[in-house]
Amino acid sequence: MTTLGREDIPLPAGLVLENTFTSMRDMATQVFPPLKFAGPLLRWPLLLDEWRSAESLRYFCQNHTDWACCLLSGERDEIVPAEQMRQLRAVLDEGRPRIVKYFKFPRGMHNDTPQQGGAEYWASYNKYLALVVADLQERRSRTAGASQG
Repeated sequence: MTTLGREDIPLPAGLVLENTFTSMRDMATQVFPPLKFAGPLLRWPLLLDEWRSAESLRYFCQNHTDWACCLLSGERDEIVPAEQMRQLRAVLDEGRPRIVKYFKFPRGMHNDTPQQGGAEYWASYNKYLALVVADLQERRSRTAGASQG
């Protein structure tokens, strides 16, 4: 019986983040400014899950290149401030994946961005998926050509 090592686990071809925050600590201090003084305390064990999305994205950017990321942001999100999505975009700009798409929907709120974005939302999503599929096909053909040569 064999066990899978970290290098054996395939990366996803693409990641889609919609109205996502950078971390629970960032969310708490941005939504409730009086908590800024307690920021250093907002971690485990007080927060059982810190949801450190920015840190996870940074890890992917620093350790992998063959992946893609799409950010879909409702600019009127009443739960996760749109600034959080802009910060995630900045993380992606630090160490670019192969494909990065950032789509903003001015009327989108936290739970209705696809509805408020309408056809533009789905066209943006499909554009991203088409880029990911084309990139995968190109990489596969390049790999096949290298193994035959």
